[in-house]
Amino acid sequence: MVDFRMNATPPAEFAMIGITRAQKAGADEWHCDCPMCGGNDRFVIFTGRPFPSWNFFCRKCHPENGWIDEIQPKLKQRQDSPEWEAKRAEWARQRAAIEQKRQEETARKLATFTTQEIWQELNRRLSVDNRAWWEKQGIPVDWQDYLKLGYMPEKIFNHNGATMTSPAYTIPYFHTNWSFVTMQYRLTNPPNPADKYRFESGLGAPYYMVTPDQAITDQVIVCEGAKKAIVTAVYTEADATVLAVPSKSGWRASGILQAIKDAGRVWIILDPDAEREALDFGEAVGVAARIVTLPVKIDDGILNYGLDKNAMRSAMRQAVKVTR
Repeated sequence: MVDFRMNATPPAEFAMIGITRAQKAGADEWHCDCPMCGGNDRFVIFTGRPFPSWNFFCRKCHPENGWIDEIQPKLKQRQDSPEWEAKRAEWARQRAAIEQKRQEETARKLATFTTQEIWQELNRRLSVDNRAWWEKQGIPVDWQDYLKLGYMPEKIFNHNGATMTSPAYTIPYFHTNWSFVTMQYRLTNPPNPADKYRFESGLGAPYYMVTPDQAITDQVIVCEGAKKAIVTAVYTEADATVLAVPSKSGWRASGILQAIKDAGRVWIILDPDAEREALDFGEAVGVAARIVTLPVKIDDGILNYGLDKNAMRSAMRQAVKVTR
């Protein structure tokens, strides 16, 4: 995966919109504080067109795509002219064509996985050593088979433009009724130890569901990472549905907000370094959200520090309510 953030200098035009700092998140995608509501790291702007014909959205105050000249009216150059409207219509057609192609590629990949049931084969490949590794992570053999966890000796992946390989443990992602959505790979020999988790290219980074044979209940626990969610479900015997977001900020594009929109109570348990992201997530969920703060990662707490069912209930009772 190319790291677009390396040596990335924001376009000078950002100053005209009121943006002073921004982080590059893709070839033409930037994330920054919102110049309208002031919220932290919730403004997304796409610079793939000539300025000022850029799209944006704010995850809080402006969730629908807009044009930059909506923020700064003086940038409304030729906005009412037929030429300007024709360009916008053409760009809209191009975006629709790109999205259609993306959806077709996603459907093709999903069909390949579903038809071949690749996760079944990867689960069958687990050796005694592979199963011991999963058990060391806190996941018993019966759960390994239930969730079709697996192993592959050679996963091909991209790192900074170079093709590389590594053995990998595999985590298939299923949603309700065992609907397959993607495969995650835990590289055992990553070039960057902080970047050992990879998703199947083209299938996004969705939320994880520990019990895909059951519907999401009124009570939900959300962890950071699939392995943490599995360990939480196994050892705390949680009465709530246990889900996971792919990373501390990955909840935004994971589809989890739609999945839990009808939940009456949502406990958010991210890693200790994710207090701000947990609050942002909680505000997006609304009044049902409760922020649980632990001194260690939840799986470490369960496996190494005595965070059992009773301690977990105590931590949840002390959770901070989200008031907006």
